[in-house]
Amino acid sequence: MCAVLFIDEAYYLYRPENERDYGQESIEILMQVMENHRDDLVVILAGYKERMDTYIAQLPVAEAERKRLSQMIPDIHGEKTKFYSSFVHDAAVPLREGVARLLDEARAVGLRLAIASTTTAVNIDKLLESTLGTRGAGMFSVIACGDQVRAKKPAADIYKLALQRLGLGADRAVAFEDSYNGMRSAVAAGLWTVVTPTFWTEGSDFSAAGLLLPSLGDPASPVPGEPGRQLHAAAWLTLPELLQSKRGRSH
Repeated sequence: MCAVLFIDEAYYLYRPENERDYGQESIEILMQVMENHRDDLVVILAGYKERMDTYIAQLPVAEAERKRLSQMIPDIHGEKTKFYSSFVHDAAVPLREGVARLLDEARAVGLRLAIASTTTAVNIDKLLESTLGTRGAGMFSVIACGDQVRAKKPAADIYKLALQRLGLGADRAVAFEDSYNGMRSAVAAGLWTVVTPTFWTEGSDFSAAGLLLPSLGDPASPVPGEPGRQLHAAAWLTLPELLQSKRGRSH
């Protein structure tokens, strides 16, 4: 074997309803490359287990090959999780600007924090430890993971689970998201949602967001053009302005 091609979120290769669709041609090219380099190239197609299964079901391959690929999903997902954990352990996935600050501001006034993620508990634990240290997991009253619900985002299941465990109605909470499907999930659960897109998700339709910003910002990393556009108190999203924005824009 000479090379490994690791394709995470592989179902984005061809799925027209997603915000990034690379077309049927990409599937045909990939399958041809795999066939031409059968002896020296390993292609790992990864993502959520359920979506990997859906993706494989759409591949233009023989039924026997489809069955073989489907049987590999648990092992592929396990390897993906190990790869991600190693990546996070090496501090290759830092928190975005303003996240740690806003978490501390919220905890300082007694607000409870929760995580509603469709990734695995292992990935969340590694990310919290890498970015927030040993205090990370203890900062959150509820950590709801993808393996605890039947339907992944954009379904509202994971947010409804987090709200249930918090004992709160959706009107008493705020969601933070960075993707179209994440926003859809939060909004479907009735949550007022702040969206800070990433490189991969910018350009998606975030019209349902309560507040849309390029980042949360920090004194050392202010949000471009703020204050004066979306923000008024500072060039970064402060907790008082967040709460005021929710009250003002929810009505």
